[in-house]
Amino acid sequence: MKVAKLNYEMANDNGNSKQKAIINDEYFLQPNVHTKILQPNIPGVKPLDLAVEQILDNLVINVMSNSLKQANHGNYLIGTASLADNKKQPKAMRAGKDLKSDSDLPLINTLGLIAGKAVKDVYQSKGELPNRIEVKVDMVTALPVSEIAHDFKNREKFRNKFTEHEHQVVVYITQTVAVKVDIKFDFVFVIEEGVTALFSIMGNKGRTTKLIEALKEQNDSSLVADIDLKKLMDMTILHVEPGDGTTELCITKGYNYLEQYALGLSVGAAYAMDEAREVFQKEENMNIARQKFSEFVEQPEKHPEYHQIAKGYVDQTVGTLVEQLMDAIKGQFERTYNEIDLVLAYGGGSILIKEVMLPEIKEHLSHIKRPVLVLWVPKDYAVTMNVDGMNQIFKNGMFKKLKEQASATQK
Repeated sequence: MKVAKLNYEMANDNGNSKQKAIINDEYFLQPNVHTKILQPNIPGVKPLDLAVEQILDNLVINVMSNSLKQANHGNYLIGTASLADNKKQPKAMRAGKDLKSDSDLPLINTLGLIAGKAVKDVYQSKGELPNRIEVKVDMVTALPVSEIAHDFKNREKFRNKFTEHEHQVVVYITQTVAVKVDIKFDFVFVIEEGVTALFSIMGNKGRTTKLIEALKEQNDSSLVADIDLKKLMDMTILHVEPGDGTTELCITKGYNYLEQYALGLSVGAAYAMDEAREVFQKEENMNIARQKFSEFVEQPEKHPEYHQIAKGYVDQTVGTLVEQLMDAIKGQFERTYNEIDLVLAYGGGSILIKEVMLPEIKEHLSHIKRPVLVLWVPKDYAVTMNVDGMNQIFKNGMFKKLKEQASATQK
């Protein structure tokens, strides 16, 4: 088999710490890091079947693209493979410093994920590997509201990184087997983070039921007795989305964000994580990357021997972060003259700070002379609100309409 052809629909959430993606309804989570290497060194000897099965945990690629800075062409360990390499510190987006639209990392890691999945899909369906795979991708991705509001051109710049050029990737599978993967992004829609979460709430019926239950549990029963989706969509919502390095505090009405209240803070869970990690490294005599320490904290089933220790240190360091976030939240209430109906908290950082911050938010809301609800998204859904919302844009037909409109405009 010389050439295989694939078509993907991809929802792509590039976080400072993790990349969450859904490709043709299959969910992927990988550390959003990579390591540039001189030569693709594939350790050990594995049967081809096993090497392909484990390809996304051992992702080694070469990438060439005119969308990348010249210095960033070359060989990379992607995601989990990067964290497993002890020779170099993995490269991540600098929390609170790098604009996603400026960074090459989201493009490189996205190409790696697509190429790795393509190799796996073709091998599993055909039982053999081709010389080359051609992949055509439709994608929904997002930028922070604060990045778009700072300069509307950032949306176009980020989209163009994917769409202006075709991209060539080589996936190294074993010491003797590699496959070329050519990737073309047919249409890319860049939406605002936060707005995407609303598509998840409104479009994912199974999730909606659980979130409505959580809303009723977290608020006075007299305020939520007859709550439904229509009433939620009519609300002015303050989003509290603490990520690793930034926290978005946008305000939405329906599916629209209110530009005048766009606010992003250069603080996030990474700062509490880094402080806790320094203590952990000293006490446990272990040198680890921030993303690995995050795994210790967030994945007790994967790291039972370190979870309680790591979580204990984090619990001691979140106080400063919560104080900064509460100051910003109070500021958003002041700017809107308290005309906010719901505080909606989600994102990876929300899991870490819930125990400390939720009581403080409720205390603040109790002093406002109008009912304000709070929904702290349960941890099973908190991390995937944005990527699930992006995927709903495919399912509800919105992406198809946007693509058709764009095509008509170009004619």
